[in-house]
Parts: sequence; C-alpha cells; structure tokens
Amino acid sequence: MGSDSKTTGPPKFQFYNSETGELLGRNGASWLKITIFYIAYFTFLAGLFMASISIMKTTVNDEKPRLQTRLQIPGLHALPKLDPMDGPESSRLSENDGIAIKYDYATEGNSQIYVDILDKLVDQYSEMDGGEDFSFSSLGECGQAPYGYDSSSPCVWIRLNKVIDWTPVGYFAPTEEKGFTAASLNSRMEKDAVYIRCESKEVESGNLDVATFSYFGGTDGNLESKYYPFTGKKNMPKYQQPIVAVKVGNLTPGVNTRIYCRAFAKNIPIDDRDNLGSVTFEITAGTKTE
Repeated sequence: MGSDSKTTGPPKFQFYNSETGELLGRNGASWLKITIFYIAYFTFLAGLFMASISIMKTTVNDEKPRLQTRLQIPGLHALPKLDPMDGPESSRLSENDGIAIKYDYATEGNSQIYVDILDKLVDQYSEMDGGEDFSFSSLGECGQAPYGYDSSSPCVWIRLNKVIDWTPVGYFAPTEEKGFTAASLNSRMEKDAVYIRCESKEVESGNLDVATFSYFGGTDGNLESKYYPFTGKKNMPKYQQPIVAVKVGNLTPGVNTRIYCRAFAKNIPIDDRDNLGSVTFEITAGTKTE
C-alpha cells in the first residue's frame, strides 16, 4: 500500500534560523531572559561568597590564632641542626650516617659547617634587635665562635619553641630525677625559670652518664621568665627566644654518644617517648683510637 508521506528523522541542527530569527534555538527575548537570570544567579553567588568571607574575618584575631597547639606545651629543640633540605647540610648528614653532630676536631675545617650554622643564628638575632634582648654574652665560651667545635667539647644550644601566651611556672626545688638534681645547680634557683639539664648514654656500649655537662645562659643554665610570654608575631615582631648552651665534655673520641636534654618546669610535662619537654640527639667527636 503506497503512501505520499515521507519518513521524518530528528530535526536538523541549525545555528541560525533565518525564517524565525532564532539563534541556537532561542529567539531574542529568550536569550535576554536567560542572560538576565544567569547574571542575577552568579551575582548572588559572588555576594554570598564575599559575605561569608567578611563574616569569617570578624572571627579571626590578627594578633594570635584562635586555635593553637593541642597541648599548649612548648617543644624543645637543639642547635646546630643540619637541614636535610639544604644541599651541603644534607650531604654532610648523609656522610654522618644520620648522626646530628659528627666531626673530627683534629681535621682542619671538618667542624666548620656547625660553626656556620650557629653564626647564622647569631646574625638573625642581631637583625631582630629589640624588646627584651637576648645576650649571647650570657652563654660564656659557648656564645662565640668556634663554640667548642675546635675541641672534643662542643656546645649545643637548647631553646623552647614559641607558644603564644605561654608563661613558665618553675619548680621551687630540683626534682632529683633525670639530671635535675641539687648537685647540678651552681646557684639558688630562680623563680619561674625553665631549667635545662642533660644526661648521656654511649650508643654501642650502653654506658650511662659518661659525658659531663656545663650549662650557660640565664642565672644557671635556665630560660628566665622575663622573656615570657610571647604574645604573637604582630605584637612582638622582634621577639628573641632565650637560649641555654650546654657544653658537652668527656666524650670518648669517635664514640657515638646519645644526649637527652630536658626542660624542667611545672607546666612542661616530660615524656621522652612522645618528645614532650625533651630533645634527643647524638654526638660523635674525634676519631676512635685503636
């Protein structure tokens, strides 16, 4: 049975229809409406975003973060420290087999990298002169180059990390544990000072307390309360963290010795496992003799 009708397929795509004046299937009025809609829609989204940022800014304190450390406890770190991200220092760390401080004082220039690190820190403190200035003269022989690295008795600087609004609460008497004993004091204890005391252990033999320690800084190897609190970088842009220098002596030449240094104050809990209130590092000075 025949039919004059033709089978029709889907409408053919037209970019512009000259008969109806439509562009991409829409006439001028339709394009005007959809353009106005999207302008209004994206203007609303932009306004909502800006309003959210403005409201959030009202909750931010320019002087200090609203949320700080989880425990509000300052950490402890030791210097000089080789930076694994710095080329020469990273290479030296590899040569040292991962030992933080390893040098041969009998070889000229072998310890210079450690002297340079401490020199840079002295320069940084000089550039930030202001406020309650920290004086490197309080570190005695450990406050000037070569900081003991020309001998078997190197100096290590210990300081607390910055924690905003943290103030030390000191002990009235030594705890008589972990190196903080009456015998380790050379003068009467200072109120609300953080005392730094260290112990040692030879890694291979396990011998304890072989090394000796001399403390410099503060009144007796302590971080004085006059340097606290730190109230934020905006309020105190030139703040200088105080330093205690520990001169490590009686090291067996060429023998790796692990040093445990701890900060003693009532509001600094000590947990060596989690590195709370303590720092551990290793020193090898000189060459082992047969």
